[in-house]
Order: sequence, then structure tokens, then C-alpha cells
Amino acid sequence: MEVQPIQITSTYPTREEVVRVGGEAVRLHMAACAQVTSEITSVYRWEGKIKSGREFQLKLKTLS
Repeated sequence: MEVQPIQITSTYPTREEVVRVGGEAVRLHMAACAQVTSEITSVYRWEGKIKSGREFQLKLKTLS
């Protein structure tokens, strides 16, 4: 089985939370790198309605 690099992407409501989660992933050797984006606007469907909200994106780089 060949090990492949992968990227995991998630969003969080605050910059503090995304930095904390990214830092823990690196500290625990779950990811080699954590990248935090600037604030983004997400548009999504929730309970049958189109909504939008501000979030911060976390990208984790690791191996499969």
C-alpha cells in the first residue's frame, strides 16, 4: 500500500478556534502542516433556505 499525501479542509466560526485546532493537529502529529485562511463567506442551504455566514478555513496536510 502506497502512502499518499492528502489535504483535509474544514471551517470554524472563529480564528481562535481554527488556530487552536490546527495547532493541536500538528502538535499531535496528525498533520504535518496546518494552514488558516483569512475570513471567508460561505453560502449554503440550511433548512430549505439559502444562507450565508462568515467562517475561517483550515487546511491540514497529512498522509493517507
